[in-house]
Amino acid sequence: MIYSNDERKSFKISGDGWNLTFRYYNTTDYNKLVWDTDSEMGKVINYIYPRTDVSVAGNGDKDIMFYTYDDVNETERHGLKIKAYMYDHSTNKWTEITPPPIGEEIAYKPVCKMLDNERMLVLWSTIPYSVVDNITTPENITETNLRMGIYDIANDSWENVTTLMSDGVCVDYGVINATHILVLKADNILGIQSSVLIVDIRDGKVTEEIADAGDYAKIVAIDEDGDMAILKSLEGNYTVLIWENGMKLVNIPKLDNYTLISEGVNGSEIYGLYSSVNGTDNELGYVFNGSGFTEKDRYLMAGDSGEIHVFTVNNIYNEEPDDRECNRIWVSDT
Repeated sequence: MIYSNDERKSFKISGDGWNLTFRYYNTTDYNKLVWDTDSEMGKVINYIYPRTDVSVAGNGDKDIMFYTYDDVNETERHGLKIKAYMYDHSTNKWTEITPPPIGEEIAYKPVCKMLDNERMLVLWSTIPYSVVDNITTPENITETNLRMGIYDIANDSWENVTTLMSDGVCVDYGVINATHILVLKADNILGIQSSVLIVDIRDGKVTEEIADAGDYAKIVAIDEDGDMAILKSLEGNYTVLIWENGMKLVNIPKLDNYTLISEGVNGSEIYGLYSSVNGTDNELGYVFNGSGFTEKDRYLMAGDSGEIHVFTVNNIYNEEPDDRECNRIWVSDT
């Protein structure tokens, strides 16, 4: 199994090389649609692939969800694929839809964003079976394909499917707007010494770049105006990336006696919410608006995009031979 995330515990490495993960989650309830609620909140998919990536976007009437799953009908090396479901707010029903076109390859890490009411831009990564079959350690994964396609909601069809990048490893990526994406690219899948790129999806060319920016493994969020983002490093540190007038990185402050408990985007501002570590009920925040950080008292997010919010719930079972994790996909309307 190939994983693409910022936690090295995904890889089972021992003295004799890279071991594939035991499919303990492959039960009779694995990867089943279990939606059964009168509200817009509840469990959607049961017992999914534990290292799944979930992405959701919508037009107000319908929401589209893509996620990584393990096709247990395939061999363990060839199992990683992408599934897709549509949620209709008027009927309160989820329906499986056509996933991105995938050939003789594994596919993972889908990212989606609406272009207009009927079209959605979707990104995903692939690795050919011929490469997967010869991997012995995670460090051997030095090339992946970054694919792009436009999903037509009304016709449940795909168009303009193309390969944007095929050299190096796209560790993470996100949609800035209808023409540009943000990419973290590294020499291998672990994300060590990543470069930060802005890529024009119309021709696949890099328009801006910070080479060897650091060990970044995740894009946490991109702001609505598309000129700032939050990056997370392998060590768990957070950095603001700005590219409105040339790309630069600004570290989110570390405060004495406080710990960062939340970070994200509120409109066109980056925020960080901190909690006191000395036992007092005291929280404060910092807001970054492009020019600098401003301290706020208990600064919290406000507003709602109108879309459902998808999250995974992780159940950890302390069983031999190791801790076993089983995720479920849940949604909330707030």
